[in-house]
Amino acid sequence: MPKQKALDAFLEKANMPQENTATGDPTNAERRARAKSMLEWYNTTALGQPGEADEDTLRDVLADLMHLSDTNVDFPFEESLDIARRNYMAEVTEEKAQK
Repeated sequence: MPKQKALDAFLEKANMPQENTATGDPTNAERRARAKSMLEWYNTTALGQPGEADEDTLRDVLADLMHLSDTNVDFPFEESLDIARRNYMAEVTEEKAQK
């Protein structure tokens, strides 16, 4: 049952209202909050370590995704990481331009 409560809390935080009404995309603050919630959920549920996530949690998530990528060609890790970096830079650049 604790896993279900952690999942419910994660889903509640992940479904925050969109603040960037100009594009319909989440703001970078929302993206950070969503990522933090996901890491806390993973830390509690997958690793069994309730509490705030840290850099070890992030490393564990990334390593697990790499393992998934090893066995599933639909998840090319390095290519996805490159695209994620480009998306991140575009989002940061857009946010700075709006200020």
